[in-house]
Amino acid sequence: MMKTIFYLIAAVFCFEHVFAQSTNTIVATSEKRNNMSDSQKSGEQQLLQISNGLSSEQDMADFVSSMQHRSPEDVYKAIKGYNSFRLPTAGEQVFLFKIPTDKFGAVPFKVYVPKGYNPRNKYPMIMYLHGAAGQFSFSMAAQPYIEDDLLFSRLMKENKYIILVPLAGKEVNFNWAINNSVYPVLASQIIFTKARFNVDDQRVFAYGHSDGGRAAVSFQALDPTPFAGCVSYNGSISVIFNNIYLHNVVNTVPYLVNTDEDNINPNQDMESAIQALKSVGGKAEYKLYKGYKHYDHHLEIDYPNSLVYMDKYTRSAGRNKIYWQTDMANTGCDYLHISSLNLSLPAKPWSKVLNFNGYNKVEKNFNAPLFYAQEPGAAITCEHSGNEFNVQTSRVKSFEIAINPDIVNISKPIVVFVNGTKVFDDKVGYDKNYMLTYFKSAHDRSIVYVNQIAINVP
Repeated sequence: MMKTIFYLIAAVFCFEHVFAQSTNTIVATSEKRNNMSDSQKSGEQQLLQISNGLSSEQDMADFVSSMQHRSPEDVYKAIKGYNSFRLPTAGEQVFLFKIPTDKFGAVPFKVYVPKGYNPRNKYPMIMYLHGAAGQFSFSMAAQPYIEDDLLFSRLMKENKYIILVPLAGKEVNFNWAINNSVYPVLASQIIFTKARFNVDDQRVFAYGHSDGGRAAVSFQALDPTPFAGCVSYNGSISVIFNNIYLHNVVNTVPYLVNTDEDNINPNQDMESAIQALKSVGGKAEYKLYKGYKHYDHHLEIDYPNSLVYMDKYTRSAGRNKIYWQTDMANTGCDYLHISSLNLSLPAKPWSKVLNFNGYNKVEKNFNAPLFYAQEPGAAITCEHSGNEFNVQTSRVKSFEIAINPDIVNISKPIVVFVNGTKVFDDKVGYDKNYMLTYFKSAHDRSIVYVNQIAINVP
């Protein structure tokens, strides 16, 4: 099988692992909202195999099989027009899924669909990441652990979003505030949901408060590809783990809200991070509410602004400029993917780590940097215009550019320059197997990559 293109897919070990197994290992429970039995609330409900009429991996297998004798151009059109989603039986609005993983065991999450959900219509999706991640347990999965959350309940009342709600698990350190190895699993939950519900690929947002707000922004540094943006209330970009690079957030425009009396995540940290981002051309929408604490009335006041933000932004079909920094191979952003690197090489001056001094709440001053990726790792930049890609690399051995007919003219040659040297100048056609493999892995109908150009850095 060809190399996978994106961190979203390549690092989602659990997603590919799950569907390599029999479907008996994937369990789901549907709940009637506001009508939960005592046994459900106590967490003793029976987990059922997927039998509630939702789309399944068999539907995808049938689609792939039906494409085998179609032309590559027809396959591309069929993927773009794919709309084979089913109506859940009995009008369920809340679904509990569990995906088995090697590291964390069976990881639960919930999906909420609007009342009157129509599988023929696309819906924007919010990944709602709850706060206090260190206080939650997987054993709470069958309980209504999120329904009374202020922001979540307001989003549900909008009745227009599919809402994916991950659950942290302190018993296995599944905590998005301190453990970046949970993010590939979270990414797999997005793909899993898109395979079963009619999600608008171009309008997927990460959203959260406190640890959830921290995670919403961190996702933009670790894997921005699936998202149109993120909403972070009283979060921080000074996360408590390695392998994360603030500079990567330049690939999106986050919506950030903090308060000046927050005794958990000081607004000074977020403001320092925003200044650092702006110094390298990044943008952010930022609001500071004065006179409010960490969890306060400002959430209700600002909530409508988050809706305006999500109505305004859609995911780009292909960013004109990408910056990506990492210390791991098989990561990337959008169409640009680093396949191998060599950290023993000297780093280019432009690939320095973007950092900032953190604010000490006790001493009330700025001191040591709170952003934890101190080593520059490998970095790649790409500026794209028409059919030409200009790439600069630092410590990168090889990379791929995935070809999207929405941003290039596939009937004409594509030209790639790497560090000033032309390394590719040729036409790139539709590859049917590539398209089907990508679609089966990512369940993305809006951005369909038809082939890739593999480059060894000269």
